Order: sequence, then C-alpha cells, then structure tokens
Amino acid sequence: MNIPVAPRQGQKGLQMITLLSVAVTVISALIPGSGQNLVVVRLLPALAISLALVFWLASRRLSYTLADGQLIIGKLTGPVRWPYAGMTVRRASRGLGLNMGGTGVPGDDSGNSAYGGDGLNHVQVAASKPSGGVLVSGGSRTNDLIPADAEAFVHSLIARGAQVRA
Repeated sequence: MNIPVAPRQGQKGLQMITLLSVAVTVISALIPGSGQNLVVVRLLPALAISLALVFWLASRRLSYTLADGQLIIGKLTGPVRWPYAGMTVRRASRGLGLNMGGTGVPGDDSGNSAYGGDGLNHVQVAASKPSGGVLVSGGSRTNDLIPADAEAFVHSLIARGAQVRA
C-alpha cells in the first residue's frame, strides 16, 4: 500500500536562489573570455545541470510504502526497510530540526537532523515539507516522515502492529 507523501513545500525565495545559481553558473561558463580553459567551459555547465537534476530527482524518489511485515521508505540512495515488529509511532510535536547532513533543498529534506524535541537529540529525515511529521522509531533510530495524511498513516501503522508512543 503506497502512502502519499505530503505535497512538496519549500521557501519560494530559496527555490529561486537555487535556480538562479544554476543559471548564473551555466551562463558564466559560456561567456567568452581570455585564456578560458575549454574543459572548464564544458564541464562547469554540465556539472551545474547534473546537480540540479539530482536534486530534482531526489524529491521525486521519496515514497512511503506499507508492505507485508515492513515499512519501506524510498529515497534517492535506495530504500530503507523497517519491520513493524518493535516499531513505535507518534505524531511529531514540532517541525524538522536543523539539517546536519544530507540534502536540504526546497521540497526534499533527507538525512540527519538535530531535532531537540520529543526527548530526541537527532532524527533521520525523509520529508517533502518542514512540518506535520510522524516519528517512527525502531531500535536506536528514529525517522521523521511527513505523509499527506499523517493521522491515516499512524492508524495504518498501528493496524499493522506498530505501537503508539506517547
């Protein structure tokens, strides 16, 4: 069962700065100048466009799937599989914390986050917007996931054996 991810949400200003920086990099490499290295002229725009594509694809690979016996979190770097056995779930009391590693582009927050709430110091994040999350814990790690309908997601996990944590 696929769980819809919350619609992408990010700061419009940051999105524009990201697009503008890619455009400036491509244009500056194409402006003729004295003594420009041909490799740099071709490599710089290709690198900028490649990075933009990776960030664009990263947010589109994000998915949450409830399969037989496990929650599967789809990410650009590959799926993360969590068995329902021993899983605890609860609504997050705050938004995402400070991104300490991974991606933090508008519409795709993925990686480690300094959380500082709900009795947690850090969480793994796989989200498309900065708030409205569900904390899913198992073993020594906790993920902050942000589905389109957080309440339905929590109830689906409970129905599959996850425990509610207050």
